[in-house]
Amino acid sequence: MSIAQTARPTSSCKEIMKTVSAEGLASLIKGSNENNLIIDCRSFLAYNKEHIEQAVNVRCNRIMKRRQHGCFSLENAIMNSEKRKQFLDGDLFSVVVYDENGDINSEDLQEKQKTVVLVYKVIRDHARLDVNVWYLKGAFKNELSL
Repeated sequence: MSIAQTARPTSSCKEIMKTVSAEGLASLIKGSNENNLIIDCRSFLAYNKEHIEQAVNVRCNRIMKRRQHGCFSLENAIMNSEKRKQFLDGDLFSVVVYDENGDINSEDLQEKQKTVVLVYKVIRDHARLDVNVWYLKGAFKNELSL
C-alpha cells in the first residue's frame, strides 16, 4: 500500500501532511469500507459530474470562506451528523480528503483559501489519535475507479 507514514506534529515542529496514493486508497476502501470517510473538496459541479463512489462533498464557496476568515468548523467539514458522530467517537478508521489537483504539501498547510487545506486541518485537529487523516496525493482522474 502506498501510504506515507508520518507522526502527528507537536506545536514546536513543522506541520506535516499525511498522504495516500490512489492505490493506497483503493486498498483502504477494500479493507474496511464502512469505517472510512472520503471527503471531496472540489466544487459542487465537479463532484456531481464524477466522484469517488463513497465520497461526500464539502460545499465551501468563496463567500463562506470570507465570512469565516480562514476558520472552518467540523460541522462544515463533516456535514452528515451520523458520520460526524462516528468520527468523534473514534468509529472511523480513516478520513481521506481530496481535491482536483492532488498537489498540496505540508508547506501549503498555512494557506487559508484552499478548501482542501481548511478541511484537512479541521479534521486532523479534531481526530482522535487512533483515526488516520490522509490527503489523496495525485490529481483526481476519470481513471480513479474506486
